[in-house]
Amino acid sequence: MLAKQNGEGSRSRANSSGSRGQEEGSA
Repeated sequence: MLAKQNGEGSRSRANSSGSRGQEEGSA
């Protein structure tokens, strides 16, 4: 998740507890 400090990584790392699967799916 630290490697995704781009546009979607910034918002997803705040709630990466559950959105970790969604951020990789949407990306």
